Amino acid sequence: MNTPIEILQDRLYPPMDHNGDNRPVPLRHETAVILAEVLEELRRMNAPWLSPKRAADYVNVDRSTINKWKNAGDLKPHYGPNMQHPRYKRADLDAIMRRRAAKDK
Repeated sequence: MNTPIEILQDRLYPPMDHNGDNRPVPLRHETAVILAEVLEELRRMNAPWLSPKRAADYVNVDRSTINKWKNAGDLKPHYGPNMQHPRYKRADLDAIMRRRAAKDK
């Protein structure tokens, strides 16, 4: 099984013909690590469940606002097994933002 760095190397630098050899251009380890981190961050951003910090970042509010919405019953938290912090559904955050936008009109 390939490591994430090897997978990135294969995807970003497919075999090319350089001087008659069909070897891929090597991807610098540091670059591959950065790309792996970026891909992981993108994966987290597209996750259906968000931590309080990511939820606040997603809707561009302070974490205290997320707590206010939770305490007011506007935002339902989810606690999984062995979870210290709640997770929030992205769809619930989208719904709150739609309601707020409708009120502002």
